[in-house]
Amino acid sequence: MAAPTPEELDRNLDEFIDKLIEDKDNLPKGQLDEAFWKDLEGHPFFLKEMPEEGAELHPATAALQALQWDDDEDTPLDKATKFKEEGNKYFGYKKYRNAILAYTEGIKQRCTDPTINAVLFCNRAASNFYLGNYRSASRDCVLSRKCKPDHLKAYIKGAESCMKLEKYKDVQSWCSSGLTVSFSFLIYFIYSYLK
Repeated sequence: MAAPTPEELDRNLDEFIDKLIEDKDNLPKGQLDEAFWKDLEGHPFFLKEMPEEGAELHPATAALQALQWDDDEDTPLDKATKFKEEGNKYFGYKKYRNAILAYTEGIKQRCTDPTINAVLFCNRAASNFYLGNYRSASRDCVLSRKCKPDHLKAYIKGAESCMKLEKYKDVQSWCSSGLTVSFSFLIYFIYSYLK
């Protein structure tokens, strides 16, 4: 029996996916939910047409576009910003490990903008926090503060990380420092633990 040609494989795959989509309502409940189908439709492997300009991209599509980031004309700030945006997309999809990788790549660009660096460290801290890596989250909050001492989100996530680690003196220190930056810090922190 001869091996199928690439064209036959493509046709067979298209037929399989089309049949799967047609039969999605007949699958047992909970097997494949709507989020799966929406994710599948946006995946670059299954795209039937290119996304519109400015449309939110599937993370895999964004990763393919990341291949263009090897452009030597981009400054470290441009590259760091692109990695931050990629990390934010992964974070939005709750793919925290991928977000951490993207934020780490942004940090590795060593851009000189303290704001973008503070955001990269703080966003990586938030990703670590949601994975239960509270020590890493706390460390990244410290690094975020070193980049930009008035970055309020770093104080909030630092205090939350210390709460999870049951380091209450450190929580008090984060809160005191946060209050010097903004009074709204206290309101946010109290509200988040009262609800």
